[in-house]
Amino acid sequence: MHLKIPRLKKAEAAKLRLSQKSFPVEHYTGPKNAKPPALPEVAQSRADSKLLSVSLANAQSKDAAYFSQLHSDQPLEWSGFNARQDRAQVDVHRPKTLCMYGPLIDSPPSHPDTVVTTMDYLKRTLTSLGMLHVHLTVDMQLHIVACLIKWNDPTRWKSVILRPGMMHTLMSLIRDRSVKWDRSVLYMMHTLMSFLGTIVHCHEMYWC
Repeated sequence: MHLKIPRLKKAEAAKLRLSQKSFPVEHYTGPKNAKPPALPEVAQSRADSKLLSVSLANAQSKDAAYFSQLHSDQPLEWSGFNARQDRAQVDVHRPKTLCMYGPLIDSPPSHPDTVVTTMDYLKRTLTSLGMLHVHLTVDMQLHIVACLIKWNDPTRWKSVILRPGMMHTLMSLIRDRSVKWDRSVLYMMHTLMSFLGTIVHCHEMYWC
């Protein structure tokens, strides 16, 4: 049995209005600008240092395995490779993950009210499922708003970890390096072209 979800046309979606029973929107009342809180200086313990060494060794081993399989008869792109690694390491006795769609919010996506409502809903929902931390990955436009909300009330959002999308992370890294390093333009172009060349090479190998 296949579930078929009909798509709305743009004209229909523009006229769509949610009922009065839609999800209540929390209003953000903080300032428009908030500075990030100062990070406490904590000395790294021996246990943390050991865990970091193990994590780095595992990452290097996975990177080597990924690049090696690119020369095989059936190479996988990065996401597919990691998915296969996860399936091989998963515990078959664990229960299935509960996936669900959240309620619709009748508000612009990048509005602070929408973002704070979403963050609160995710925090309450995932905490009820037993998660200690909430990892929220969004694009840069929403990431900036989410950071503003978290910085305004660090205690409330202490368990919410914000992460920008990978593309925006790469763009921010290139921009940061181009500002701080000499011959910035040449280095930025070299880094970007090397990255794009790797993507094209993997894409060609994947589809050949």
